[in-house]
Amino acid sequence: MPEHYTKTLEELRKLTFIKSLFSTSVDHSAIAIVISKLYGKSLNECIAEIEATEGVRNVYPSIVNSTLK
Repeated sequence: MPEHYTKTLEELRKLTFIKSLFSTSVDHSAIAIVISKLYGKSLNECIAEIEATEGVRNVYPSIVNSTLK
């Protein structure tokens, strides 16, 4: 929901397992880099917490295979 955008990003910033959070344009309005194992959570638990955040409409998990730069 656009009216919750700023509040939603602030709530996501509070989640300790989110290493980086980016505000973006085009198809996704935000992208989060999640490090689950460091915080004793499974990736599924982290995704569930993100999905439960007010204002989050969809979560599209993806795994980084390698860093190119």
